[in-house]
Amino acid sequence: MADIIEITSPAQLRDLLANELPVLLDFTAQWCGPCQGLAPVLRDLARDWDGQLLIAQIDYDTNEDITTEFGVMGLPTLVLYADGEELLRMTGAIAKGELRRKLTPFL
Repeated sequence: MADIIEITSPAQLRDLLANELPVLLDFTAQWCGPCQGLAPVLRDLARDWDGQLLIAQIDYDTNEDITTEFGVMGLPTLVLYADGEELLRMTGAIAKGELRRKLTPFL
């Protein structure tokens, strides 16, 4: 079963983005209600798409340098990366079915 990767440094993030699989970055915070609601959806996707997609969580409050670099202005923000390019960005609460629909073409 795939786990969500917790990003704690810019170097760790760079290494992850060099992966051959697409990477979904989840910018989140403990105090963010919609972020907490999205967490079980992302755990399900990590399990369902194991081997097809990596999911990484980035805490907004403890990774200010990363959130600034990525221009995160609201939470939750999901950013899909593949081959060194941003392919998709979503900000705000999103239902599981809608998230699956938006991500599936990139897998």
